[in-house]
Amino acid sequence: MENEYIYNDAAYKHIAIHRKALVFDPRNTDNPIALDYLHTIRRHRDITPIYNKIINIKLKSMRIGPDIQVPISYEMILNEINLAWVDLIHQMIFIDQAYGTFYGEYKDIIEEIILHDTPDDKDTLVFRYPETGESVFHIAAKLWLLQKHNSNVNTINYNIDKELRYILECYTRIEQYFGNKRKYCILYMMDFNNNTLVDCLQSYVENILSHRHFGGDSE
Repeated sequence: MENEYIYNDAAYKHIAIHRKALVFDPRNTDNPIALDYLHTIRRHRDITPIYNKIINIKLKSMRIGPDIQVPISYEMILNEINLAWVDLIHQMIFIDQAYGTFYGEYKDIIEEIILHDTPDDKDTLVFRYPETGESVFHIAAKLWLLQKHNSNVNTINYNIDKELRYILECYTRIEQYFGNKRKYCILYMMDFNNNTLVDCLQSYVENILSHRHFGGDSE
């Protein structure tokens, strides 16, 4: 396996998580608007059950066979960062449509997410989910779709495809800030299986509707 070092190099995993906290965490900002979003979201989120779930999963895996490469405290850091991204995307993009503010504050990180799309690049551990190559844009969209479906599961004629179209429209609006030459830079970003974000989300909707849920929240 050509990129085996990415998954088996414990030392680099620790370094990558440290780098992720420094360069990828959206909370590393002094923008008052972004900070207000983060503080407001945090006040309304109870993350304790999420931490308990992580701990229980980790303890169960240790009973089967311990993974000494990534301590549970590191997994908590990873999930805190990923949750911050999901919350921001949901609130700033899907709800408030604050595209300019989001792009203005996070354009450099978005560029790094788009560029790191190959499993043989060590920085994929910083900017992508290492097992799949999916991005925070994938995960935020999947969670939004799943939540919308679950909250409307008993609603007659509820159309989850409409939610998918809305998400793709939102991502298109962000792409416009990159300029005409960068059209589809988010919608058609590739994962490690050479699937585009559009194809991935369409497949996800099909699986939701057929009750075969699967997630990308692998970290």
